[in-house]
Amino acid sequence: MHPILSAAFSGADGEAPSFVRPPTIELQQHIHRLRIEELVPTGKSLPEEQLVQVILEHVHDNRRSSNLVEGIPPWKLVYLPLNPPKGKARFLCLFAYSHGIADGKSGLVLHKTFLEGLLISETSTRKSQNGTETHLETTEYRPLLPPIERAAKLSISSGYLLGPILGAYLPSFITAMLNLRASATPESSDQWRGKPLFHDLDDFHIGVRIISATDIILRRVLSQCKIHDCKLTGLLHQIVVRSLSERVPITKAGTFVAQSAVDLRGMVRQISDDDMALCVTGHYELHQRHDTAHWQG
Repeated sequence: MHPILSAAFSGADGEAPSFVRPPTIELQQHIHRLRIEELVPTGKSLPEEQLVQVILEHVHDNRRSSNLVEGIPPWKLVYLPLNPPKGKARFLCLFAYSHGIADGKSGLVLHKTFLEGLLISETSTRKSQNGTETHLETTEYRPLLPPIERAAKLSISSGYLLGPILGAYLPSFITAMLNLRASATPESSDQWRGKPLFHDLDDFHIGVRIISATDIILRRVLSQCKIHDCKLTGLLHQIVVRSLSERVPITKAGTFVAQSAVDLRGMVRQISDDDMALCVTGHYELHQRHDTAHWQG
């Protein structure tokens, strides 16, 4: 259904990376079953929401999940059986993949296809020589979707292109006067840049937290966004900016830069909402610091 899942990287660390199609795919390298005993101490019972957080931390912290192995498609599906209510089988399924092959919406596409696949009752099976069951599926060959640069005409105006070029070569005092910059990210003299971070692969732990919102609260928020002609993404940006304004001293941060993912599928005829593909770009915006004194009332 999704040809990109049969594609692997070749030369990912070089100057000319490309996709290759392995002749076969070993599902054992991509589909993993977790056990609760591997995640929590023996005999300890966790609420499901907390258990989900533990699983997310485990998947993100797994070194093998972040490595791009030559010739192996960079995705995996992890599932954990859950306690069945009233005899019904339940499990948690996580789909992890490299953003080099697909965007965020592709995750929803995969889950939709996966749920449809669970409804199929007939599969091709055979016994291997050692007596273990092997599931084989011969699928129709489907070529990879074209890259977005070829699937759509993404024109760049000369005025937009001239700004970064001049910003990279002109002296800084001239670029400041003309409001030119060499990157797509807006900049300011009092912009918060955080501090340097160093990634220690052997001692890396993700800081994921799960926050739940009730249906009533979500509907109210969306209703208020509609009244004020605001998108939910913009509201989340403002919540983060206000939170940072309250916690980061003004001497270190007068402005903040936010990035929003932009879906380009509407501009591409050859790629639909049912395809796994990489059709995303980013939009950057500079936000002024909020004065916490004006928040009350």
